[in-house]
Parts: sequence; C-alpha cells; structure tokens
Amino acid sequence: MRLQDVEWSKYMIMAPWAKIYRKNFLVEHEIEFLDNNIGEDVYFNLQAINLTNKILILDYCGYNWFYNELSVSNSLQKNIKNELNVMFLLNSCYDKLKGISISNKKEVEFYFTRYVVWYLLFAGRKSSYAEICSEFEKIFIWLEEKFPNFQKNKNISMLLPKGETLKNRLVVYVFMYLYKLSLIRIFLKFYAIK
Repeated sequence: MRLQDVEWSKYMIMAPWAKIYRKNFLVEHEIEFLDNNIGEDVYFNLQAINLTNKILILDYCGYNWFYNELSVSNSLQKNIKNELNVMFLLNSCYDKLKGISISNKKEVEFYFTRYVVWYLLFAGRKSSYAEICSEFEKIFIWLEEKFPNFQKNKNISMLLPKGETLKNRLVVYVFMYLYKLSLIRIFLKFYAIK
C-alpha cells in the first residue's frame, strides 16, 4: 500500500518497523513502548506522530514479512478474552496524549473510534454474542466519556479521511451508522458465533 502525503497517513500504519525515528527525539520526549499484550506500538506511535510536524512519507513500499502463527496478533486477538488488556491500552494512550495536550485533535479522536471498531470486529469474529456485546458496551462507554462528540467527527465518512483506504472508511462508517441508528446489537447478533 502506498501512502498519500496527507495528515491521516501518519495514523494508518502504527507498526514501528514502518518508520525511522531520531533517537534524540524519542529520548527527549520520553517515548517508550507500553508494557501490554496489545497495542504497545499504538501507544508508542500516537505520541511520536503527534509531537512533531517533521514527518515525511517516503515513496517506497517493500519489506520482508515473517508470518508467525503463534504471535499475539495471530492468536490471542482472534477472539475477545480477558487476557487482552484493551482498556489498559486505551486508558494509557488517552492519558499520555491528554498529558501532552493532544487528545483533542480530530485525527486522534477518529483514530480511537477507528481502533475500537476494528478491535471489536477483529477480536469479536470468533466470540459469542454475550462476549462481544459486553466488550462493545465497555469500550463505547469509554469512547463516549473521553470523546463526547466522537459521533460528529467529520472523518466518519465515506470520503474522509483523505488517504484512508475505501475498505476502512466503509467499515467504520457502516459500523458507526448502525450504532447511531441503535441497530448495532442486531448486527453483532449476526456477526458473533452462535
């Protein structure tokens, strides 16, 4: 995937291996990984990308990928379990960003919205209806508390954010539209395993 040179592109790939950092920048801002079993890269990069305006997107696409079937991404995250500390991740990211006065950016708000939608869909695909609804309740209460106007974010759109893939825009838009119409539980009933 080639990234466009737009603001949202900074948020699209949170993997640290897809970026080059200046060591003195990381040390100066005390940017470190979160000790958690999910999203440690999100915690790291949400800080890094929001503490500077000196980010360049290189027109290069290529790397060697090692697919590990036993990694957390390919095992633990395939269903909703108490082992995944997603609330710890969300709270840690939010608190850190609020502490450096960048939790109110529209891109940050949309990133959290997009993240929780994808988390619920990815982790929920092999979960029971009760499990996915419980996780949905918990996460969306958190989202409403931290970002009271998240449903009005202009990036929840079929056309925005600029640079995002059509698939990601569509998934987030439809999920949030169902949420707005109070139809999300019906969707989750069909989405969850029996």
